[in-house]
Amino acid sequence: MPSIEKVDTHEKVDTHRKALTLNLDPSTFGSFAEIGAGQEVARWFLVVGGASGTVAKTISAYDKEVSDDLYGSGSRYVSKQRLEAMLDSEWAQLRSQLDKTRGARTLFFSFVDTVSARNFAGTNDPHGWVGLRFQMQPGGPPNEFLLHINLRDPSNVLQQEAIGILGVNLIYAAFYQLQTKESCLITVRRQPWHRQQTRESSTNRAIIRSSRPWKTSRIF
Repeated sequence: MPSIEKVDTHEKVDTHRKALTLNLDPSTFGSFAEIGAGQEVARWFLVVGGASGTVAKTISAYDKEVSDDLYGSGSRYVSKQRLEAMLDSEWAQLRSQLDKTRGARTLFFSFVDTVSARNFAGTNDPHGWVGLRFQMQPGGPPNEFLLHINLRDPSNVLQQEAIGILGVNLIYAAFYQLQTKESCLITVRRQPWHRQQTRESSTNRAIIRSSRPWKTSRIF
């Protein structure tokens, strides 16, 4: 099994370093599917360098008919049901395509989000669903994070930035800071340390499904 770095949960690690650490880790590899607020999470991994070490695929299905064709119809586009359909589809495709060549040495993950960020007129209620399915050992069973988020930043640009940071934090925490639920969630909620101001973007609900001894939990 690939070794996983033990990181102090109080160590100040910015988003750039987290994304680069994952890119340079040969054991982690996955896909990204993001709808509604740009490809903000995948962008971090693409701009810091070494993305070919982490990113198997990134996709953004903005058109509703395209999204329905990929993930099925019958649910609201920003909903837990759509998020779970995205996770199921992306995870199945990733495993079917790469298990044979990489499965024995790789911790696979699929990151997905479906988000309604602030619209041009400012008339909507910005929120979204974020999900991560991942392995803790090669060939092992999947674990999941499902988060519902409220976006409280005053502009679409800042909301997109917050989603990107949250997504990187979530993936980093899953692979490096999952000793306890508490240490993991500290990392997920942490804002970038180079920023001077504190923003109000937050995760309101989280569901953790894990093959570890601790049970499925609701947090916040």
